[in-house]
Amino acid sequence: MDRLEGPVEGRNGTWSVGDRVDETPRWTTYRGTDEEGSPVAIRTPTGTVPSDRYDRFDSLARQWGTVDERRTVRGLLDWGTDPEPWVAVEYVPDELEAWAAGTTLETARACDPRTRVELLFDVCEVLRTYSRYGSTPCHLALHPDCLSFRADADGPVAVVDDWGLSRLVEDPPTTPYTAPEQLAGDHASKRTDVYRIGALAAAALGSGSPFPGVDADDPTALADAIREGIDADALGDDFPEGAVRPVGRATEGDPADRFATTYPLGRDLLDAVPVVDTSDREADALAATVAPTPEEPDADESDAGTEAEGAAAAEPAAATDDDDGGDPDGEAAGTGSAESGDGTGAAAEPADATASGSDGGGSRRSFLKYGIGAFALAGVGAGGLVAMDRNEPALRAVEDGTGTSGSDSGSGTDTGTESETQSGPEPEAEAATEVTGGTVTVDARYSQWLQDLPEAIDESDVPDAVDVEVRSDDDGTRPIDEILSRIEAGEPNPDVFLVSGWELGRVFSRDATEPLSAHADTHRIGEVIDGTFPALDVVARHPGDGEAHALPYSFMPQAVVYRRPRFREAGIDDEGWMTEPPTWSDWSRAVATARRDAGFVWSGRPQRLPSTFTGVLAGFGGSYYERGETAPANDATVAIGDGSGVRAANVLHDLALGGGRADPPVEQTSPEAVLDYGFGEVMNRFLAGDAVAALLPLTVAVGRSGDVDPETLGVMPLPTGSAGSRTTLYGQYVAVNPNTELLGEALAVARGFRSAAVGSLLVANGRLPTMNGDPFSVDDAASSPYAPHEPAIRFMAENGIHEPPTATWFGERSRIGEVLRRGIREDPRGALSELTSILGEQ
Repeated sequence: MDRLEGPVEGRNGTWSVGDRVDETPRWTTYRGTDEEGSPVAIRTPTGTVPSDRYDRFDSLARQWGTVDERRTVRGLLDWGTDPEPWVAVEYVPDELEAWAAGTTLETARACDPRTRVELLFDVCEVLRTYSRYGSTPCHLALHPDCLSFRADADGPVAVVDDWGLSRLVEDPPTTPYTAPEQLAGDHASKRTDVYRIGALAAAALGSGSPFPGVDADDPTALADAIREGIDADALGDDFPEGAVRPVGRATEGDPADRFATTYPLGRDLLDAVPVVDTSDREADALAATVAPTPEEPDADESDAGTEAEGAAAAEPAAATDDDDGGDPDGEAAGTGSAESGDGTGAAAEPADATASGSDGGGSRRSFLKYGIGAFALAGVGAGGLVAMDRNEPALRAVEDGTGTSGSDSGSGTDTGTESETQSGPEPEAEAATEVTGGTVTVDARYSQWLQDLPEAIDESDVPDAVDVEVRSDDDGTRPIDEILSRIEAGEPNPDVFLVSGWELGRVFSRDATEPLSAHADTHRIGEVIDGTFPALDVVARHPGDGEAHALPYSFMPQAVVYRRPRFREAGIDDEGWMTEPPTWSDWSRAVATARRDAGFVWSGRPQRLPSTFTGVLAGFGGSYYERGETAPANDATVAIGDGSGVRAANVLHDLALGGGRADPPVEQTSPEAVLDYGFGEVMNRFLAGDAVAALLPLTVAVGRSGDVDPETLGVMPLPTGSAGSRTTLYGQYVAVNPNTELLGEALAVARGFRSAAVGSLLVANGRLPTMNGDPFSVDDAASSPYAPHEPAIRFMAENGIHEPPTATWFGERSRIGEVLRRGIREDPRGALSELTSILGEQ
C-alpha cells in the first residue's frame, strides 16, 4: 500500500486520514482528525507487518495504553490493524514535522549540554518505568523518530513512543542506533535499550551522529561501523569529557559489558555535565505544550479535587521516583495531588516551593520551570525561566499503605479508553495488600544491632497502624534452616526475615518467599523493587520465574585496601585507582615494588576462597553456571571449566606461589600461606602493618579507624582482567514469609528497609544501604568513614558480582572451596571440571 487510506476504524472511534507529513525508516506519519474534527497524528510502521504479527501489535499497543498518561509517554488515542497496523496519537503542532521526519535530535542538540543530558535522563527513566508495566521489558526500537523533546509546565521533557511496534515489520532496517546484537539477530534485552540510549547520547552530545562520516543510508557501511564500535574521539571537540566513559560503557559491543539497566546510565550522564545557572540555559528550540486551564470549582468541591483536575500535565512518580537516588526524606502523602489519588502532580506549584518526595526519592536533576502564557494554572506570564530542584512528589495513594501506578489510579476524570479501564489491579489483589494494622515480626537473625529497627521504621513512611517487633540471635549462630522449617510448616511468623545473598539459593529452593513483583502494582513495594545495583538485583530474583522474591537493602564490597604511603614512597602513583583499577600484571608489579613482609594478603580457606575466585573469574568474563539471567557476572555465560576459569586460577596461583602460569605475567606478591589464611589472619596482618595490601570486606578496614589512619588508607576494586574489574558484593536481603497473615503490613515493612531512616541506621552501624542505586543519598553517608572512598564504592557496586544464589552453592561451599584451592595449587582444568560437576548436581 502506497499510503494509508482513511477513514480508519479503531477500538475507540473513527479517524480521518489526511496528508502524509513524512516518512522515516521506521514510521510514516499522517495528519488526521477525530470524529469531532480535532487534529491527531496517525502513524503506520514503514514496511510490511505480517498478518501473523497483528495480535502482537495489538498487545503492544494495549501495553502502551497502560502508561500513556505519563508526561514522558506520547498519548495513544487509538489503534487498529485494518487496512494495515496504525496508531492515532496526540498531535503537537510545533513538534509534528521534526518528530515525523525523525530529526527531533536536532531539537535537543539546540539546547545547552545540561538540558540535553536531562532529556536523555528522561528517556532512561521512562524506559525503566515502562519495563515494569509492559508485556515486554524492552523497547528495542529507540530512535529519534519515536522521540520528541518539548517544554511543558514542569520544564523540558523527553517524550517516548513506539514500544517495539515498528520492529514487527519484516526485516527491520539498520539505523545508527541499531545494537550489534540486533544485527546478528540475537535475542535482545534491556542492555539493547542501554546501547541505543548510549548511541543517542553520542549523537546528542556530539556532532549529531554516533558514527560521523558514515552514510546512514548505506546499510553495509553502517553495519560495519556498528560492529567496530563508537569512536569517542570522532564525536567532536565539544563532546563532554565526563560523558566518554558512560557512553563508551553503554555502547560496548558485548551486552554483558554494558550497564545492566538504563538507570545507572542516566545517572552517569547527569554526573557528566555540571548544573548551570539559569542564564546559561538554552532551550528555546523545544516545542511548548500547554496544559488545559482548569474550570473554577463549585463551592462544595475540595481544594484537593481542584488540584487533581488541574494537574494533567505532570508525571506520575512511578516514572521517576523508584530508585533514582533522590532526596529520600520526604512524604508523598503531604501533597494535595497525591492525596487525591489522581496519579498526577500539581502543575501550579509555586516556583520557590520544595516538593516533597517519598522514601524512594525523586529525580535529583535540576530543571527549568517554564513560565509560558498558556500555563495559566500557575498564572505565570510569558518568558520566565526558574531553576528548580526536581524532587517530584510520590503520587501513589499512601494513606493506607497501598497504591497503584499512575495509569491505574482513579483520577476523577474518565477517559473512557478500554486500555485504561483494563489496566488496574483486580479488587482481590488490592484487598490482599491492604494495610489495616498489626504487629509485623522481623527475624533479624545475627544482626543484633537491628534492635533499633522499630524506631527507624516508625520514622519512615510505613503507616502508623503498623508496629514492628524484632527477633535476633544472642550469639549469631542460628541457621537459616530454622526459619525455613517454620515456613514449610505453614507458620505465619516471622512475617519478614533477613537473609544473606549466598543463603538465598537455599531459601528459593524451598519456596519460602512471597514474590514481591506480584504486588508491584497494588502496593508501594513496587516503587523500590527495581533499580538497585545489577548484581544485587540479579540475586534477588528467583531462578525459576525471574521475578523479585527479595529486596536488597544493604551491601558491602570485598575491596582491595592498601597503605597509600608505602606505594607513594616507592614512586607508584595510585591516582585514579578508585575507578580505574590496574590490571593484575600492573597490580602485582606495584605490590612487589612496595611490598613489606606479607605483601598482598587474602583468604584461601575453603569457606573464604570462593568469593575471591568469584571476582577474579568474572574479571576474565566467566561465571559459575550458564543461566544468563541469574549468573553472578551479570549475564556472562562462560562456564567455570572454560578458559576464563583457568586464567583466574592461574592468576591466584602466581600471586601465592609464583611461577609463569598467568598470562599476562603476574608476580608473586603473597605468601603461600594465604591459601590457608582465614579471615582473622588477613585482617590482623593488614591492621598490624605486616602487609601493604589486603582483600577484605570494606567495613573491616574502613570501620577500624582506631587501627588504620583514614588518611593513609587506599581503597580500590579488584584488579582488572580481560573483561574488566568485578568485585564480589556481600548483599543483605529482606524477604516476606508467604504464610504471613499481614501481607500488606509485611510488604510495607520490607519497603521501609529502603527508606532514609533505615539507611541512616545502616550507616551508623557500619553498613552501606542500597537506596535504589545510590547509598550516598543518605545524609549520614556523606559524613561517614566511607565518604572519602565514594567513587570506589560506586564503581564496585555497579560492577559487582555475587556468588551463585543456588542451593548447591550454599550447601557445598566448603567442598567447592577445596576444589578451587586444589585447582590453584595444581592443574586447574581438571579441578574446575570437577567443580562444574558439583554445580551440575543441583
